[in-house]
Amino acid sequence: MENNARIYLFGERHGVATIMDEELRRWGEFYSKGMRHLFLEVSFITAQFLNAGDERSEGTPAGEYEISEDILTFAKRVRAEYSETIFHGTDIEFDHENAWAVFSVALHKNGLENSPQSTLAQASIEQAREYLDSRSLAFRENAMVANFIREFDALGGACVMGIYGAAHTGLHAKSFDGSVDSMANQLRQHYGERVTSEDLSAIPNRTDALSVNGIEYRADYYGKAALTGFKDFVSREFWRVQNAFDDVKNLPKTGDILPHNNYPMQVEVGQVYVLDYTKTDGNVTRQFYRCDGMEADDLLRTEEFK
Repeated sequence: MENNARIYLFGERHGVATIMDEELRRWGEFYSKGMRHLFLEVSFITAQFLNAGDERSEGTPAGEYEISEDILTFAKRVRAEYSETIFHGTDIEFDHENAWAVFSVALHKNGLENSPQSTLAQASIEQAREYLDSRSLAFRENAMVANFIREFDALGGACVMGIYGAAHTGLHAKSFDGSVDSMANQLRQHYGERVTSEDLSAIPNRTDALSVNGIEYRADYYGKAALTGFKDFVSREFWRVQNAFDDVKNLPKTGDILPHNNYPMQVEVGQVYVLDYTKTDGNVTRQFYRCDGMEADDLLRTEEFK
């Protein structure tokens, strides 16, 4: 019998409240139609704790396994409103030593040492060790695909919704470093038109009033990112300015190029971007960029203008 179960993927920027609100709304729509399986960009072990309702795992002599506050907050909201939700984690296990130390205690407590959960958890740990040895983004992307296929096929025909960083959800995209096809692209190749994807990363954190060249515009704010490893700088913040391109498209450029992968949101031709750079001394420098359509290696980039 042909399996027509569908996969509905949604791309996000992690930890953004407005995006999580929309994801919860979308899940509510699917849940009302009978869907129960929600795939997340978390590890297998994290998903097991979420399904058990654990907010913090018990400490062990080896340490304590913690789940990020963003994931916990979202999972608690899901459980509160859609109590029959089953979480599936398909990402690499990044904290593998503490994860196994704590999860093995939970398995023993519940008499599950020889269970399928134990087998899959141990496989996840081995996968994590291989990734940490190589630090290969291609390995991680391919592992996410393999884990997703395993979890999805085991459901025997149930439709699912998945929430992942937008770098993983382009149906015709490459992985973040361009080394392999993205997770969604590989899933599309495997399952065909049963896979759909929608990018929610364009939803801003908020909308501000912002002045560019003496004119005030509405500008969508996309958050702050740390500048780890950059001398004299601490962080930078991002805005995309609405309807400003025609007013500034002829202003002179400085030659300072900023590729698309520096931005937390999608870069588009004909858009204006404002970045605030905070220095270690507390001073803030504001820079203005626009995307004229220039491409480097088929990837969009922006250039600063005066």
